[in-house]
Amino acid sequence: MNAEPSTCRAVRPRPRWMVITAAAWLCLQALLLAACGPGVGGTGTGLTSAADGLQAFGAQAAACAPGAAVSPACPAASGLGSTGDNPPAELWLDTAPGARWRLEVQGDTVTLERRCTQERFKGLWGSSPALGARYFGVFGAEAVPGVAASLGVRTGEGGSLVLELGGLDERLLLPSVTVQRQSGTLPAPTCP
Repeated sequence: MNAEPSTCRAVRPRPRWMVITAAAWLCLQALLLAACGPGVGGTGTGLTSAADGLQAFGAQAAACAPGAAVSPACPAASGLGSTGDNPPAELWLDTAPGARWRLEVQGDTVTLERRCTQERFKGLWGSSPALGARYFGVFGAEAVPGVAASLGVRTGEGGSLVLELGGLDERLLLPSVTVQRQSGTLPAPTCP
């Protein structure tokens, strides 16, 4: 045999409290990282699709059709399960000088965009026990997770629509916006 001393140290088992502490530390780190949500650097609170907004409000998707007690913005050819192609999009612009707000309605979906800042609401027509029939979706900057919001629509003067965008707490996220149906070319917005 070899007379030289071994360079390998004997492996001593770690005390049980060290193993438990290390495991607890790893679990805590995993929980903290999971709280950031999917992807990198998020808070886990952002929503990305109109369906997320429906779920946040506890709403159910519903057929969007013109008439009493539903959105006057819904085109006649819309509705869940409707046959045929998607109806053409209808465009509406705010009535204030500068055309800073753009509303696009296509079937059961709506997009309200603040043209100067690229903030937008994307929603689906639905109904909730607390708020009734309206659009439910997500509001925020483009390509960034947003917050749950609902868009109430009512008829204004001269065929205009009055829009009110509210959050989960029913507080208005924006001041009321009045829009008018747009035909022809879309004018450039006047941004401050």
